[in-house]
Amino acid sequence: MVESIYVDSLQDACQLSPVRCADFAEAAAVCLDHHGHPQEVLLAVEGDWEEKFTLSWPDVNQQMRDSRKDMEYTVESGAYCLAMMVIEKLTGLQVVKQSQKRTGFDY
Repeated sequence: MVESIYVDSLQDACQLSPVRCADFAEAAAVCLDHHGHPQEVLLAVEGDWEEKFTLSWPDVNQQMRDSRKDMEYTVESGAYCLAMMVIEKLTGLQVVKQSQKRTGFDY
């Protein structure tokens, strides 16, 4: 059975603030929309874990796109969202805080 990941549910997959989670989730949705992906895609994880997920996200509107014109930052934030959600699904581990700079990891 393929498990579902809905990017708006990041708050359930980590212990960061609701505002931070919403920001990351919106970034993920904008990136996926920007690249023309359909609103539901299959996400295959390969490597130490082999798993497939159905990835979906809310509608993206022009206000969201206009708020995220810096695509480098948007991609980074969106990637955090997807990584945190996939890690939680695969391992049950949750992000609890952001790390300090120069520690070798981000969260």
